[in-house]
Amino acid sequence: MDPAFTPCLPFKAFVHSTSSLNAAQKPSHLCYPALRRKQHVKRHSGHASVPVMRHSGTEVPVADSSEELPLSSESLGTSYGFLNSELVSAIEGEWFGFEGTFGPDGKALPIPDRYVPDEFREWGVAPSGFDVVTSSRLKEGVLYVKRTRALPSVGCEADAVVPEVSISTYEGEGNVGFSDGCVSCGPVEFGNAPSFTILTRGKQRVRLGFKVDAAIGNVTIILEKWGQEFCDGQVLPGCGGGDRFVEEASSHVEDLLGAWDFDAEDVDICNQSGIQESSGSLNREKIEGHILLLPRGLSVRLVEEGKSVLVESGWLCENTRTVVARLYEEGNLVKVSKRFERRGAD
Repeated sequence: MDPAFTPCLPFKAFVHSTSSLNAAQKPSHLCYPALRRKQHVKRHSGHASVPVMRHSGTEVPVADSSEELPLSSESLGTSYGFLNSELVSAIEGEWFGFEGTFGPDGKALPIPDRYVPDEFREWGVAPSGFDVVTSSRLKEGVLYVKRTRALPSVGCEADAVVPEVSISTYEGEGNVGFSDGCVSCGPVEFGNAPSFTILTRGKQRVRLGFKVDAAIGNVTIILEKWGQEFCDGQVLPGCGGGDRFVEEASSHVEDLLGAWDFDAEDVDICNQSGIQESSGSLNREKIEGHILLLPRGLSVRLVEEGKSVLVESGWLCENTRTVVARLYEEGNLVKVSKRFERRGAD
């Protein structure tokens, strides 16, 4: 296990709900003038009946997005509230990006068939993901995230954009946020439950959703940029304008080796001792455990050592790397860490 991991501020339990809008039902007060529509939201959750959306005459069922996107979960523990003005500022806004899902082998997965219009199949078009707008804010210790997907459709005119909306709120002792906007949410007991990480670099960030048990499962990535002030999703995703990182090659293990200097922030979940800051250096000669390498320098790593389990998300960008990790001892969450690494002198 990396010697530098020895894990600022935690959230309360999270709740999940989803809603969908048909092709004629769009959010009001849209930030794009051509897209004004009155809002009519149809809500569903769990395994309720599946609504049907139309893609230019083709009916496509829309199910709860949590089926393939582990970005939310059931209640995760007792109240452990916090408030940090820097974190609030780093998280709040409308974020524009692209979403893709990768399998345990690191290969991009096609979107579910139910989202693909018949015309796309006839043309041999296989969408690799979704254009997305994410509305996020932190208020009274609760992280609110609304994801609006633009489902594949024939044509890019406003009336062709079919949005799917899911809303998640995060709070509890298993969920921790750092002042720069990095976030780690997940179970307080290790198991096949969803985990959710935000890695932030100024006005750019990546959100990773995944499940980890004996192995790393599918990983959903949303790579996004800050676009405007928070308006709770009253803006639709663009059509075909997202960054198609899904189709790029994954990074290499060698990119993570060598000498690194680091600054770390740790939260001891058991003692609730607040932020513990440290700095140091390490020489990484090999990668311990199992690592899933993904495009844009992203990675998810699982390290099991005796009764300890480390689950880590990383984002390498040129000569710096941001890492957020969760440490479990005997199945219980004990620490959450964030580490910022800089390439050192070999």
